[in-house]
Amino acid sequence: MVTKSVSVSAPLIERSCILQCPIANANASAALLVLAAGIYQLVLGPSEGLFHYELLLCAIPMIILAWASLVLRVRRAEQTARVAMFLAIMATAAQLAVLPFSKHFNHYVPPHSFGQWLPSVGIAAIGVLGVLSIVLNKSGHWFLGLAALLHLFLACWTIHFSAKPFIDVWLFHQDSAAALLRGENPYAITFKNVYGEGSVVYSAEVQKDGRVLFGFPYPPMSMWMYLPSYWLTGESRYAHAAAYALSALGIGLMSQRRLARAAAVMLLTAPACWLVISSAWTEPFLLISLVGLALVALRVPAWTPVMLGLFLAMKQYNVIFLPLVFLILPRPLKLRTTGRFFGIAVATGLAVSLPLALWDWAAFWNSNVTIQVKQPFRYDAFSFLALVANAKPAGFVPPNWWSGIAFALLVPTWAVLLWRLPRNIGGFVLGVSLTSIVFLFSNRQAFLNYHTFAAGAMLLAIATLDAVTHRDEDPARSP
Repeated sequence: MVTKSVSVSAPLIERSCILQCPIANANASAALLVLAAGIYQLVLGPSEGLFHYELLLCAIPMIILAWASLVLRVRRAEQTARVAMFLAIMATAAQLAVLPFSKHFNHYVPPHSFGQWLPSVGIAAIGVLGVLSIVLNKSGHWFLGLAALLHLFLACWTIHFSAKPFIDVWLFHQDSAAALLRGENPYAITFKNVYGEGSVVYSAEVQKDGRVLFGFPYPPMSMWMYLPSYWLTGESRYAHAAAYALSALGIGLMSQRRLARAAAVMLLTAPACWLVISSAWTEPFLLISLVGLALVALRVPAWTPVMLGLFLAMKQYNVIFLPLVFLILPRPLKLRTTGRFFGIAVATGLAVSLPLALWDWAAFWNSNVTIQVKQPFRYDAFSFLALVANAKPAGFVPPNWWSGIAFALLVPTWAVLLWRLPRNIGGFVLGVSLTSIVFLFSNRQAFLNYHTFAAGAMLLAIATLDAVTHRDEDPARSP
């Protein structure tokens, strides 16, 4: 059952969550999104979010299926719901089968004989527990909880025994947290250039004397997420592992229906999730904040603007989701309630960001904005823009205006989404996923971390749309 808040604004937000969904059929949309998310995660596993011609072409059906979820119409809703469940189980099995073919699968293995078998056995056990959570109705949440707990244990075990990852993101997190705990501004420090002078990862102007000339390259909210882990253990990645497992658990708890648990299991068995965690990418924090926003909007709607502020403050590129906020504004639209909603969201974002940002605004702006603008074109990006660039003759340098293609495509994307999506949290989450897909596949920089968030948001959308559509149904009658 959904708990209603006693706040004055709660009924307005509550009404916004129960408007009729303009998506043609919720169960048909779920089936298409399950299939799309499965293809997405299967493609990301072997490719690891790097340019791969054949796998990039395999992503085209995923994009078509995801967008088709807005318009497909079917008559037999119950049969379609069963199809969605069947596809989720098949996708889970396929993801488990693909994992050993990931080049970095063995990177996430403890370096001693006792632990050599643990990742494979543990991941298989996660799959078994996950399938049980899908097929069993009454005790399904218990099995999902066990699967999430095992996922967290396995991640923490392997983080503890794994070597230091050869990636700059992990160094950014470690050195920035150490600087802050020493009383230094993490945005005013520099980092070792782990890839060597002249690396194509950074623009030439930010590389000097073996260092990269910028500080912590993420907003403060990201640091608040992992700082306790570093302070307690000296390792930031335990926070990433916890965020990922909690995201899956939160997706499964969106409703009492099995489809939500199926989406959660697909997230837990995603082939690329282990590389995302071991590399210390920040997208698990972004996903858990979106999951928290969805849970709050469904159960404690008066707190929706607070969670929205935290979500938007997590990463720089979240500005592309701002137009979608229209979908979760309190209904009926009124100047006073809309202003209050935005005021709370903005105040929340500023509260978690300004203490560090104002410490040295110039350093903060350089690390979070200027450096991002100066990033070079990446031929190894998992995007169609990189596909076009790689098809050009050797030595081709993309013109500067190519960087604006992804932003130009956002305008028609927002227009279609605001027209077709439901005015509730389910529509917002699906909009986040579809916006991310358009933005990433047309971008000059699009890698595993960004794509895994888009796939995770799609799985969250399945659970959230299902919860909104069937919120008044008896859980015992769930398909």
